[in-house]
Amino acid sequence: MDEFKETVPEYTELVIHEQIVLTRDDLAKFVEDIFKNYLLPVLNAKGKDYRVSDCLKESIDEYFSKISSLIGSKISLYEVWAVLFSKHMVSIFNWISTGELQSESLESRLRDAINYLIILWGIAYAKGVMPHPSTHHDA
Repeated sequence: MDEFKETVPEYTELVIHEQIVLTRDDLAKFVEDIFKNYLLPVLNAKGKDYRVSDCLKESIDEYFSKISSLIGSKISLYEVWAVLFSKHMVSIFNWISTGELQSESLESRLRDAINYLIILWGIAYAKGVMPHPSTHHDA
């Protein structure tokens, strides 16, 4: 996914001697840029690789149910999500402990973890657990 790497703006000098030099406006711009130029394109591109049928409108339920059946167990949609998400978190925690990653970059692991959180948010919305983000704003 290196083609997406070039679309992410550089944010240099954000940390100086462990002191964060990132204003709220800088963070808002960073989040907007990351979502628009990096997270969404990767989420859309990777999603095509994980279809379990030829249906272009396949649901997350169908995908996660397929995973559950492949492992021969009846685990919930949320449990399937947790397994998929946890592999990224384990890798991120390993990087925090060692400062190294072997197979994928920290950038890739963070991107995937954020996208999995977005997927969970979408599942919770679809299941009626949460309102649509445009109508609800916790501050």
